Amino acid sequence: MTDSTLKDDDKLNNILKAAQKKFAQFGLAKTTMNDIALELGMGKASLYYYFTCKEQLFEAVVLKEQEEFIENINKSIKSTDSGIALLEVYVKRRQVHFENCHNLSKLKYDSLASSPIVCKLLGDFYKKEAEVVKTILEIGVAKGEFVEGDMSEKADFLILVMQGLRLATIKRKNDTILSKQDHAVLTKHLVTTVDMFVKSIQK
Repeated sequence: MTDSTLKDDDKLNNILKAAQKKFAQFGLAKTTMNDIALELGMGKASLYYYFTCKEQLFEAVVLKEQEEFIENINKSIKSTDSGIALLEVYVKRRQVHFENCHNLSKLKYDSLASSPIVCKLLGDFYKKEAEVVKTILEIGVAKGEFVEGDMSEKADFLILVMQGLRLATIKRKNDTILSKQDHAVLTKHLVTTVDMFVKSIQK
């Protein structure tokens, strides 16, 4: 890898960090490329060299957040051989990640939530997350912890329940940005939900 490639990678990472911050503050609809350029202290023309529009940049930011979450969970899967333990790790790390990555956490509730790019990001992430949960459940079956069954269906059910709890919390607060206390309460509810789910599929 050449020095120029390394510099380009560093600049790209800086752009993504700045964009992540601005999108988290103002959302996709209200953030402009100029806002991000000012945050970086660079010209808007230089920003357009890397991304042709803010939607493309937003997609790159959310994909980065998604990949970090999936990579984090996959590391846990490789180091833990209990489906029950993995489910608890998964739900806690999922909540921590959503607390830290505001763009991913409020993606569904942005004013442009029905746009093709947001719908695609949501759909792609759901598939990745469902595959992770399915893998965890299959580990539980292999270890004799869970009864056999349609693990894809069970994974879908668990994710939908967790999404519902998050949506209910956001609607009650009437704000996509939750406080630390809100996150703590939501985490407690999610852990309780997973415990109930585990009991329903345990041998």
